[in-house]
Amino acid sequence: QDISNGLYAVYTHDGGLSSIDEVLHFLLCQWLPNSPYQLRIKPIYFKYTHLAMTAFTTNKLKIHIHMPIENKNT
Repeated sequence: QDISNGLYAVYTHDGGLSSIDEVLHFLLCQWLPNSPYQLRIKPIYFKYTHLAMTAFTTNKLKIHIHMPIENKNT
């Protein structure tokens, strides 16, 4: 799938997959409503680094969350 052009808010989460829902909740329910942005109708995508098997078992993943955004005034 191609990633669409446009503005993205990028948040880097250092931790495991078990806490990713808390991070998304914070970004979507706290950060985004208090920012000058709103979500665009495009998928949020995730980029994982540190993909060694030990990263999964030790919760030492680096996950870059890319949220498609636009100014609220558009």
